[in-house]
Amino acid sequence: MMEHDLEHDLMRAQPSGHTGFFSGRLLAAMPNHGGSYFERAVIFICYHDENGAMGLIVNQPLSDVDFAEILLSDAENDEDDDTIESKKFYLPVYMGGPVDNERGFVLHSGDKKYESTQAVGNLCLTASVDILHDIVSGNPPEQYKFMLGYTGWGKTQLEQEYDENSWLLLPYDSNIIFADDGDKWGDALKLIGVDATKLSAFGGQA
Repeated sequence: MMEHDLEHDLMRAQPSGHTGFFSGRLLAAMPNHGGSYFERAVIFICYHDENGAMGLIVNQPLSDVDFAEILLSDAENDEDDDTIESKKFYLPVYMGGPVDNERGFVLHSGDKKYESTQAVGNLCLTASVDILHDIVSGNPPEQYKFMLGYTGWGKTQLEQEYDENSWLLLPYDSNIIFADDGDKWGDALKLIGVDATKLSAFGGQA
């Protein structure tokens, strides 16, 4: 899985609620994203500062990706790994975004941390194989989600998209991120009292 040069960027992560930036919050796509990667997307913002932003889509499972095959691939790339290869383990895999979509990330609660773990708002992001050992051995973090790829914005890009009513800004809610799949987009909108069936292209902030 998962050595990645995003580690340097994640060191910039702002705390949840940082004034002027969206780190640690959720974004819900507005209807004008129809037909794109971000149609009905709910995104957890890992970091956002004056240089750009990075987030993970939390509601787009990948039905054609086998987590067991990812485990086997990691084992083959790790000469010291003799435990993951023998595991037959099912775990839903989600599309975190269209950038580097062959790279894996685990978004998880902060009760467990690893060498590569970075704090992102109220949660943690780990991009190394040691967390996979804990997941398949039955000793995972309390809450976790495995993703391929991420979503990125350049300098001021997210601010511009928000001003153009492309996103609704929502409060952090762990249930939206980690609960079983359903209409997470609709559930996320309810956090700010928005009825998804009546939503039009407007913007706002929670």
